[in-house]
Amino acid sequence: MGARQAAEASVVQAFAPAAQPAAEPVRLVQEADPAPAAVPAPTTIQSRYAELLELYSQGKSIELIAKKLGMNKGEVQLILQLAKQEEGARA
Repeated sequence: MGARQAAEASVVQAFAPAAQPAAEPVRLVQEADPAPAAVPAPTTIQSRYAELLELYSQGKSIELIAKKLGMNKGEVQLILQLAKQEEGARA
């Protein structure tokens, strides 16, 4: 056997399947947890912004509420509008 044939034979052996069985394949993706995750209860505007709505029901101005809670006036107005819509949807 010539040098070239010997080299080709060694390359073929290097890429030939191993005689031993392959090891357990490595799992790259975690399997899903069979236990269902707890779904959080839906929150309402009234529950999330109870302090804001309480101040408003006491007759406090939007400006004062915004300043006290560190919010923008537009944000306070939006929350009040959403709370009214939410209340109307429940009725």
